[in-house]
Amino acid sequence: MGMYRGWNRNIHVMKHILKRAAEMKPSMRCKARTLEEFGRWKTKFKAKLDELMGPFPARVPPNARTIARIQREDDFVEKFIIDVEHDYSVPGYLLLPKDLKKGQKRPAILVCHGHCTGAKDGPAGFVQEPHRETDEYARLMTKQGYITAIIDSRGFGETRLPIETHDNESRCNYLYLLYAMLGYQLHTLNLHDQFQTLDYLLSRDEVDDERVGVLGRSYGGTKSQYVGVYDERVKAVAIVCYLCTTLEYTFEDINNNCGVQFVPGLYQYGDVATVAGLIAPKPLLVQSGFADECFSIDSAAEAHAEIRSIYKAAEAGDRLTIDVFNGKHDFNLPTAYGFFDKWIGPAR
Repeated sequence: MGMYRGWNRNIHVMKHILKRAAEMKPSMRCKARTLEEFGRWKTKFKAKLDELMGPFPARVPPNARTIARIQREDDFVEKFIIDVEHDYSVPGYLLLPKDLKKGQKRPAILVCHGHCTGAKDGPAGFVQEPHRETDEYARLMTKQGYITAIIDSRGFGETRLPIETHDNESRCNYLYLLYAMLGYQLHTLNLHDQFQTLDYLLSRDEVDDERVGVLGRSYGGTKSQYVGVYDERVKAVAIVCYLCTTLEYTFEDINNNCGVQFVPGLYQYGDVATVAGLIAPKPLLVQSGFADECFSIDSAAEAHAEIRSIYKAAEAGDRLTIDVFNGKHDFNLPTAYGFFDKWIGPAR
């Protein structure tokens, strides 16, 4: 089906796309074997990524306002709102350990939500419907002693588009198109909002600004990866259940990508792990679920091999932790606790 018999003409658009994708060989994958070669590659590929990401909005003072503060069993939670552009603001939560003493500074983790129920509410522990405890990863990191902050990305949570669609991906795609008409990439805008959140987080007296990490799962892993690439204030990066190959998660599984994490033209030059390689030599934790239903372990293993090669060239192999855990699209939190304790902790 899709071929005109006798004419050898293809009218099946997905067959056409998959053939092109299979034939494409990203031209700027890291082939470095030495630290000097790694440095040259990183400079060139980062410049190309900057070009593909498009313009970032101008930075503005966060102008933070605390809306409310509550006490829970293990933490204090402040709901805040910050400016991310001169005409746009986002809501978020700051989670403070209950045993934090006056005048004390703690390490902090910027937490990035995925396509989860409630956006920032899920990781912060405010979702009521049935869920796994590990979905509350901001709350659980704070329970370990870390200060955490999380915001709603554009189109999620309280910023959700007022349109009726059957799934989150449709909302993401529609929002991508709207911003693209204005000359912006949605992924770039959401990354900018994370920078603004870091500005707010580091303005807090309780935060040790030399000990800051970033953590995210799934789409949150997309954001944590790019924050690690772009923001030098972040000292340790955790990418959970995201590192994979573009061929699988974009082309072979067309329901597993959306406009919120899309960088136009990227696959001409690099893959998911190629971008992650720009994080080197920072400490990096990559977690992949052996039975992940979103990003297969086969695809993840290919990405693991690429990131290992890049970290080896950067002479930073001891700063890379790859954790394949017995689970699905989830967290292996004990490994994450150990990783952050090693590189920006201990929190207590």
